[in-house]
Amino acid sequence: MARMPDAEWLGEHGSVPMTESSLNKICIHTIAGRYPAHAAHLSIRGDGHKGQSRDTRFRSEANYYGNDDVIAIECEDTGPNFPVWDHNDGHAVPGFTILQINSIAECIVWGWKTHAIPLVECPDSKDGSSGIAYHRQGIDGNFASAGYAYGGREPGGEQWSKSFGKACPGDRRITQLKTEIIPLALVLAFGEVNEVANASNVRLMRGDQNTATYAVKLDPTLKTQEGEPTAALRCYVPGPIGPALIEAFGPVVMVTQASFDAIAKVEGSA
Repeated sequence: MARMPDAEWLGEHGSVPMTESSLNKICIHTIAGRYPAHAAHLSIRGDGHKGQSRDTRFRSEANYYGNDDVIAIECEDTGPNFPVWDHNDGHAVPGFTILQINSIAECIVWGWKTHAIPLVECPDSKDGSSGIAYHRQGIDGNFASAGYAYGGREPGGEQWSKSFGKACPGDRRITQLKTEIIPLALVLAFGEVNEVANASNVRLMRGDQNTATYAVKLDPTLKTQEGEPTAALRCYVPGPIGPALIEAFGPVVMVTQASFDAIAKVEGSA
């Protein structure tokens, strides 16, 4: 199905075919060691270098029962970019480097553009869930009593590891995924239409005859015939609209098709 253009190709390590229609999650792992991890689709070195060991037409071997619907990304946590830490202590996993954060966000955006995986947090490891996940969501363990900030597999969720209590990818990295990586991926994905911090001049918008959704940058000094600020640019949003976009930009606004068609497109957008 796909290889990421700016990732180093490390040779094909997969053999079991993936069904493209089933792909709905990206899962973030920590290697507990050095780059690369060929069981995953992609690996991220501490300096941000990206490598790909499996075309997405093949399943990974990193998510156990979830391998049929997950793109797996393994991230280095050992070596010159990290402090020395006890690999037997899940609390000690260091945070991502800044360069890793950037590269992971780029991989997530590539997954969104290529496979329409939504740029939102995946709520759990259940078969019907979608978005950006972390490995612990599919791992059994007594995480709360062990002092971890984030729990493991919920009832009905897919089991993503045989190891009980495995803390992957570590609390620090889970927090960074939620507060830094996914927000950065949204910025990278929407470019010009998401260049302001408070999104006060951005709407999600459709024409009344058009079911596609667009992120629209507005000029607040002018008004459309519906009373909305005049749109300056529109950028097509492929795939499902996730809760994070609704939270950032508000609900989808419907306008007449004539008003919508008059909006200029961001170069390269559908």
